[in-house]
Amino acid sequence: MPNFLLSGGIILQDGNYPDNRDFEEESYESEITNQNEYYRNDYDEPSAASYLTGALGAFIGAAVGIIPWAIVLYLGWIFSYLAFIVGFASFFGYALFKGPKDRLYGKIFIFSFSIVLILFMNFGIVTIDMYKEQIPITLENLFYVFAFLIKDFGFLFDLLISLVMGILGLRRVLAMVDNYCEE
Repeated sequence: MPNFLLSGGIILQDGNYPDNRDFEEESYESEITNQNEYYRNDYDEPSAASYLTGALGAFIGAAVGIIPWAIVLYLGWIFSYLAFIVGFASFFGYALFKGPKDRLYGKIFIFSFSIVLILFMNFGIVTIDMYKEQIPITLENLFYVFAFLIKDFGFLFDLLISLVMGILGLRRVLAMVDNYCEE
């Protein structure tokens, strides 16, 4: 009798057919094993180092993003609208440092570092103004000035504008994180 080759690599000889149940289980198990091997080789779990480099990249990117804002401030203009650049720069730093393609952590790193550095820049403006006015920059003077600024409408308005612009920019950046993670 001739040999027959069936799907799954089973060769039938001498007209003996295997039990259907055994054939289905063997075929299913080999298919699952092949799929697991494919995914195991194709996708590596992000390591702790990639999370660290992603966080470092998001922070460095956000720090680079406040540089144009600081330059404009140094030239004498208060232009809080530049806060939207911080989120974009943070994302590019995250991608450049090859942060993990994990949506949750990518969004957390980029959002948190962007907001922290936007707040840092707003309080840095006050510190730069203190330096220009030749007020000694001590911890005591900083606490006194910041306590006074909490009641100042101009400072709160600039802080609000920069946070709103930063969050508006971050809305688009968080969509970019989704695209980055799907690649």
